Amino acid sequence: MLACWREIRCSSVGANLSLERAGHTACVDGSCVYVFGGRKGSSFYNDSLRLNAETGSWEQLYTSNAPAVRRAHHTATLIGRQIWVVGGSDSSEVLADVSVLDLDTLVWTTPQLKGDIGLLARTAHGADVHPSNPKAIIIFGGYGGTAYAPYAFMNDLIVIHTDRCEIQVLQPRGKLLPSARGYHSFNSLANR
Repeated sequence: MLACWREIRCSSVGANLSLERAGHTACVDGSCVYVFGGRKGSSFYNDSLRLNAETGSWEQLYTSNAPAVRRAHHTATLIGRQIWVVGGSDSSEVLADVSVLDLDTLVWTTPQLKGDIGLLARTAHGADVHPSNPKAIIIFGGYGGTAYAPYAFMNDLIVIHTDRCEIQVLQPRGKLLPSARGYHSFNSLANR
């Protein structure tokens, strides 16, 4: 297979649309790319953008109930027609929250999760759809802490079961654990 880069010419970018950013997330649904949050220097964002890759047009989405805290270095995971945004940080704190954007209604909600919410206090972590449960998000590492541990890089593995709104700690088998880390990529492979 031969890989090839191809430029998508943007036909329209709104005058007030700020595309220059770092620490944002992007999820692909069909031919659209949804971008949330991020930062530029000391300015943090909580906006939602959509790129239609077929037409090359960008637009700012006017959503209801957007997360109040502007953030960067969070994760966003597409589960069905919902984007689940977890954690991240602003200029002063690491966040321990979850917000969900429904792509059909463009309404944000905050699920009432069961379990230790403190496990979500992390930024610069990795997340992906659980390899054997398409309604669960698996999260690894990042930088954060809990009431029980000081802030540090982490190497824990947790799951958010989106269908029952529950947080679970995973205890992987084996003696070799990956080192604690943040600002990494994280992807599942088949059923592993």
